[in-house]
Amino acid sequence: DVILPFHVPKKGMCLNVLDHWWRSQMPWVSHDVVAFGKRIDEFLPGNLRNDADRQSRTRIITMHTALRVELVFRWLLTGTGLKKYRQNAGVVCGQKLQDGLVEWSEINPSVATPTTKDPDGHDVHMELQECIRRFGREVIQLTHPLFELGRRTAAAKGILIADTKFEFGQVGDALLLIDTLVAGPFIVV
Repeated sequence: DVILPFHVPKKGMCLNVLDHWWRSQMPWVSHDVVAFGKRIDEFLPGNLRNDADRQSRTRIITMHTALRVELVFRWLLTGTGLKKYRQNAGVVCGQKLQDGLVEWSEINPSVATPTTKDPDGHDVHMELQECIRRFGREVIQLTHPLFELGRRTAAAKGILIADTKFEFGQVGDALLLIDTLVAGPFIVV
């Protein structure tokens, strides 16, 4: 999560296409995206349809309640996970990791490290058991296999994924995979 100090041409389009591709690899997962690409025209007034630029940058999402938790699965120790590991004698989010890890060490098996937001919008680490108590075990059961699938898919192309953040929404009792900071414009239906 870094705000770049310069404009990145077609960033929204690239992020939308990449997000759409990953979601297509996991069709069994419920998520918030209703339409992407040309399908958005079904939801737009006539004067906004058939705009290739808008179609590439926009997604239609379903109305949901965002859960105040982010679940970061970590496979390589870096970033805030490494900071917490060093500060807390090898404990990250209430979980004791292997001794002697250094930056970029492999965490085997990968671990779920939940965070929530403080009033200023910064991530605050949460103990795993507290996350399960507040949001249910389903958030981990849903995302751990997704992280492992993503990690293996990327590794087959020579890309190492150190960690991945998952965010969740809820419609009734249904848990959705969401991205609260969607790439580009979106319309809620």
